[in-house]
Formats: sequence, C-alpha cells, structure tokens
Amino acid sequence: INTLSPAPWPEQDGTSLKIIQTAPADHPTLRIHRTNIGLYRKTIHGEIELMRTIKAEIKPQSETVIPGVFVAGEPLPDFLFVNDGDYAYCKARLDQKSLAFALENISCFPETLMRQLLWLELYDLLRDGMMSATQFIAAAVNNISKEPFPRIVSSVLLNLNATARSFITEDQIPAQSKQLFKIAEKVLSPFNNTKAAAELSVSDIHLNWARNINEWAHINKE
Repeated sequence: INTLSPAPWPEQDGTSLKIIQTAPADHPTLRIHRTNIGLYRKTIHGEIELMRTIKAEIKPQSETVIPGVFVAGEPLPDFLFVNDGDYAYCKARLDQKSLAFALENISCFPETLMRQLLWLELYDLLRDGMMSATQFIAAAVNNISKEPFPRIVSSVLLNLNATARSFITEDQIPAQSKQLFKIAEKVLSPFNNTKAAAELSVSDIHLNWARNINEWAHINKE
C-alpha cells in the first residue's frame, strides 16, 4: 500500500501543495491515486468546519504538486487531510501542523468517518514508530470520552489495551494506567450514584469502558 504525505505547506507560490508518495521497500510501485484534499478550520466557537475539498490526481511518481489548494489572501487552514472521504486506497499521513491539531481536536470533527480515519491514522503512526505511546494515550485521554459512536470507542479502547501491553515500558505502566482509569471514571461517574444509576440506560459505550477498566487493572498488576 502506498503512503501519501503532504510536504510542509504551502509551497513557495503560496497556493500549491506538494504531496509525496512512497511505497514499501518490498513492493516499490508508485500508483495513480484519485483523492480529495480536505481543508478544515476551527471556528471561534470551537467547532471544526470544512473550508473546501479539492479533487486531486496523484501521479505515479515520488512528488506531485497540486496547484490552487490555498487561496491568496485567505487564512491558512488549521488542518489538512490528503484523503478526505477515504476515496484513495492508501495510507494518508498528516503533516506536523495537522497532526498537532488532530491530537487535541479529534472529538470536535463533526463527521464520524473523519474521526474514524484519524484514530486509525494515529494508531498507524504508533505502530510504524512515528508516534510515542504516551502521545497516543494522551490523545485518547483528551478526546475519546466525548466520542458518541460505539464502534469508534470500541476500536480505540482495543488499541489502548494493545498500546499498554506492547508499546509502553514497564516503568510507564502505573502513570499511563492512572490516566486511563481517570477518563474511564469520568465516563462512568453517573453510575456511581445508585439512585441516578437506576434511571440511566447502559449503552454499549458504557459496557466497553467497564470491561476495559478491568483490563487496565490486570495490566497494572502484571
């Protein structure tokens, strides 16, 4: 599978975006990719809105320059995604500015698909050695308690378990587990009140969190 990565943007002309395509060493084939480039900004009200999408064809070469992505005189976006809508079969990397924005703001994206793609991208960066386990856990602590879609919550919690077991050092386990317990406690806190709990309905999200509290406790004791 090819990887598409935006170069630091914009290019010197102020309006173009360069996309770098790479391929695995054991299958070094570069391909044509037809994709949408999404530009997003955060409003003064804390909402993330799509500024526009630009249809682009990535050539079967290492670099493709897409003209007219940015508009002269217009503020630059806060976030850019080179595979908006998941149309291209590729890994879509984030530039440093967009990565920093995503780590803090995944939960603010209104589209479920975008949030799902970003969580997958963050875990991919972790597995590829391009992000630390503590960064991934911090992103989850900042965002996952606000996620309303059960399938995303389930996927992220599974990845957090894998992260706790495989990507953090033994001396980091107590501190990182404490962070995870704290966010789980926040999600489940309404059920601590017996009277209030009787009036609440238990969702798949609550059950997922409850199961994972036990998992993190087990990891912490190992």
